[in-house]
Amino acid sequence: MKKINPSPIPFQSKRIESEFSGELEINWLDGKKVLDTFASNYSYGSLQETLHIGLEELHFDAKTQSVLVLGLGAGSIAETIRNHFRSQAPLTLVDIDPVMVQLAKGEFNIHAFDPVTLILADAFDYVKTCLQTFDLIIVDIFIIDTIPEKFTQDEFLSELARIISPNGKLLFNTMRNTMTRAQHKSIQKKLTQNGLSIWVKWQVAGSNDLILGVKV
Repeated sequence: MKKINPSPIPFQSKRIESEFSGELEINWLDGKKVLDTFASNYSYGSLQETLHIGLEELHFDAKTQSVLVLGLGAGSIAETIRNHFRSQAPLTLVDIDPVMVQLAKGEFNIHAFDPVTLILADAFDYVKTCLQTFDLIIVDIFIIDTIPEKFTQDEFLSELARIISPNGKLLFNTMRNTMTRAQHKSIQKKLTQNGLSIWVKWQVAGSNDLILGVKV
């Protein structure tokens, strides 16, 4: 019989209060610094693995010229893009929480992955006023483990589709325990109506459903 090793226990090094996410934890897990809430991983843990799987599904590669990330966490997506996919595409990372921006810079050294532009803003407002288009957009917006409702509505989804370049790609992260199947179908329908070819990679890491798309 194969021996099953127990799950590693994280070592907590720091707690930080966030207006948006409540108490955040900086933990060490298997020798790696991660950012967590009481209910979910925010960066450099299971979330990083989930987004990596999504990028592989999209066949992300070094040909991509520009990347927009809505929802920063501690910025582990930058490490994934640079170190695992060998892409040097400029990264624009948007988050509403100043605590997240400071943690990304001070605790997780986000600028080691430059060129990186950090923007402190509500992603909803940023997308509405953005004049640039991007070859890849990653939507990873959660308060703890729930996507705020406005990011599942038609107005946001239409504007999101608008700023994806022709043949550009979308990775929209969702959690199955906090999003109904009806909401999921509604998001897919609206994105399809706005020119994206959509498919879903279900149950990534058991908890996440990734809405993936290409603008056609």
